[in-house]
Amino acid sequence: ARIVIDSCTVDLGVYNDGLFRISGELEISNLDSTEEQAMLNLDTVRIDTTGNIIIFNINNKGINNEGYFSCFGDIDIKHNGDWSIDNNNLFILDSGMIFLDSIDSGIINRKIFENRLNGSITIGYTTRNFGFYNNSSFFDPGSFHNYGILAFEDLANKALINNFYSEFHNTGTLSFRDKFQTTMGSSTGPRVCLDNQNKFYNHPGGIFIIDSINVDGIMNQDSFVNEGMVSMNEIGGHAIVNSGDFMNKDSLIISFLDSTAIINESEGLIENQGFMSIDSTKESGIINDGSFVNKDEFRMRNNGESGIINKHYFSNETSGNITIQNLSSNRDALYNFGDTSTFLNNGSIYLDRISGNGILNIGTFTNNDSIILGNIA
Repeated sequence: ARIVIDSCTVDLGVYNDGLFRISGELEISNLDSTEEQAMLNLDTVRIDTTGNIIIFNINNKGINNEGYFSCFGDIDIKHNGDWSIDNNNLFILDSGMIFLDSIDSGIINRKIFENRLNGSITIGYTTRNFGFYNNSSFFDPGSFHNYGILAFEDLANKALINNFYSEFHNTGTLSFRDKFQTTMGSSTGPRVCLDNQNKFYNHPGGIFIIDSINVDGIMNQDSFVNEGMVSMNEIGGHAIVNSGDFMNKDSLIISFLDSTAIINESEGLIENQGFMSIDSTKESGIINDGSFVNKDEFRMRNNGESGIINKHYFSNETSGNITIQNLSSNRDALYNFGDTSTFLNNGSIYLDRISGNGILNIGTFTNNDSIILGNIA
């Protein structure tokens, strides 16, 4: 079965205030009104496994959900003039696929949105706004839960914003790629992949991938907790810019960057309780203006400039191991910079193939355990 709504002078393609069930194909396109929306749901919409919605050439919103929306089929939205999906209540992708491309803006979630294990969401090129905006309010906080696949490709602005009153939970696969990028540092791509302003959790089993993106990867302003795997490769900007609390409890791997890998600002706290690796940056590995605490394994190699530049407080705890290897010519491994800077080592530090200073201290440097300089070039 197929329903086509095309080239009509109406504000709403579908208005639902009851039960609307889609087992075939629903196509909505070319509505001739500046205020039109393809679909407004006030009650219940269900898309069966055999059902799909196709929306294109809409001046305003694609799907505006004020009720309960469940999808077992597919949703395809292209060439719309506002948010492709505006969720104000409960939206569940049980299975199937949502594909958004050549759109003004992707998904705005103001309440509860779940992408379940067999669900897949792909957000392609956005012309003006964001790919996904998790945007609830102080009086009515919301959340997004990803158990399936959420992929961002070729975005013109910020890919994902998690705002001040929203929570983002990832147990599936979350990826950011610029599929049309050919040169690192070019002008295309989003300004930042993730702008986190509240609580972001990458849970055990969660996979977080940033690959071939030419601007900053993660900008964290509140709380970011990784208990899964974070992989960041070929980044044109910084991998992480942190002014909140950033905690790694499992695996964080950063490689091939045009800039300094991690910037920890004065308000920031970064704590590593797992495995952290930085490989092949054109600039320094870490510039720390806040507090950085290492309690497990931290490795760094092949930096174009210094390894760690500490301007405030850096602590390697008794359980911590730091290895820095193979820096560019005349670059320092540990640079404790400034009269108020403090570097405390209670664990193990190994500095290898360093042609500059192993340790350059202009602040307070305290070693209570082991620092080994080996194979000095």
